Amino acid sequence: MHDLTLIYYTDNKLLEPFAENVRRHLIDLAKNKFPIISVTQKPVDLGKNICVGQIGSSIYNCAVQIMIGVENAKTQWIACCEHDMLYPIEHFEYRPPSLELFSYNINRWTVEPSGVFRWRNRATMSTCIVSRRFMLETLQAKFKKFPKETIDPNPFHIWSEPGRHEKEIGMPHVPYERRMHCPVPIVTFTHRNSLGGMRKWRPEKDKFETDLPPWGDAKKLWRKMHV
Repeated sequence: MHDLTLIYYTDNKLLEPFAENVRRHLIDLAKNKFPIISVTQKPVDLGKNICVGQIGSSIYNCAVQIMIGVENAKTQWIACCEHDMLYPIEHFEYRPPSLELFSYNINRWTVEPSGVFRWRNRATMSTCIVSRRFMLETLQAKFKKFPKETIDPNPFHIWSEPGRHEKEIGMPHVPYERRMHCPVPIVTFTHRNSLGGMRKWRPEKDKFETDLPPWGDAKKLWRKMHV
């Protein structure tokens, strides 16, 4: 019995064939294991597709799309899946120790076009696994307090990963964990069309590798996904 749904969301700004290659990877990974709900701004062939139309790219609209996916899920657990990420099956096999705990997998490396993998100790929504009910309750509470897109307070504090900025926006603390013990890393690809844009390197905080098992050489992986 499937107990976890993959919630894929995108603003459809990534260029093909990269975006299609990522979707194909997710389809192959989830086959006969996990249902997929894709919430997109243009129609795509990925699981149960819900096209919301071209509402625009913002962290608020990203939360709207996640909320729609969660509302349509039927399983006890959900996993957030972003359009520029390659996930290993091991990531989706994990279940948090509590139904009221957001779990972020920080074994996540960025593939840079220069040909290196870069790691930073950072929790991101794209690596979140959480119970459907707790995600739904958390987002409902935020939308009730902030029903419209706003620039004050900081929208990245409102709609960033639950557990990080509740104090700044006057909301109750949300329990979360940061886990590094997933044996196989997640990889994501840096690009200018992402919501956060091209992030600056910080050598004092970042780690770098040119080869990362099982993904292999960074330059080869970049070329493979973009062809």
